[in-house]
Amino acid sequence: MKVIILAGGFATKLYPLTENEPKSMLEVGGKSVIDHLVSNFESTKRIDEYIVVTNHRFYARFSQWALTRREKITVLDDGAADNSEVYGAVKDIKLAVDKCSIDENCFIITSDLLFDFSFMSFVDYCIRKNTDCCMRFYEENEIKLYRNTVADMGPDDIVKSIVCKPREPFSNWCIPHFYYLLKEDIARIDEAFAAGIDPNSIGQFIEYISKTSVFHSVEMPGIHARITNEASLRSVRKNFNPFS
Repeated sequence: MKVIILAGGFATKLYPLTENEPKSMLEVGGKSVIDHLVSNFESTKRIDEYIVVTNHRFYARFSQWALTRREKITVLDDGAADNSEVYGAVKDIKLAVDKCSIDENCFIITSDLLFDFSFMSFVDYCIRKNTDCCMRFYEENEIKLYRNTVADMGPDDIVKSIVCKPREPFSNWCIPHFYYLLKEDIARIDEAFAAGIDPNSIGQFIEYISKTSVFHSVEMPGIHARITNEASLRSVRKNFNPFS
């Protein structure tokens, strides 16, 4: 299986740390964020290729990093030179699919996430279900619910509905940007664009395909962290112990 790692952003909220270094190259617990992610996937022994989609500014940096890893890693340049030219996360998925001729189910994850548990059980879960899949976590903070992708759960881990940044949160279950998508749903990106989704919103794409596709969601067996600004980076470095 393949993993598409989305690293096309410029992380302006972390300037000056990320003016010349991508966010996922920042160190946490002695390793870069992206090294933690790849090592975690490698522990599952299920992945045969990693496709990192980044912007033009950081393309050389990721290409250099890929040479330090023993895994098969393909780095793609989406052409964006600065934050005013951001290509869009969903368009980056399509770029990976088109450039690498992907015709299989894939894991898709953003490069700013860290987890304190192994991906093994989730990967096995996705293979067993053979549907679109995601993890979920319980969020008590109402303000954060407005900013997240929220899922309404039915029986047997089946997702009844998914809404990106709901106007009125209807559930406390949130979904991080870590998905297992069937190839036929990945192929619906152009359809989703025609329906008007934001090319930079993975949450909107997931909401769109969930309306007609079966989604399973398993509760996270541990905790995760997302690096969004300098305060979150300090907190993660101080308090978080990533699995890798």
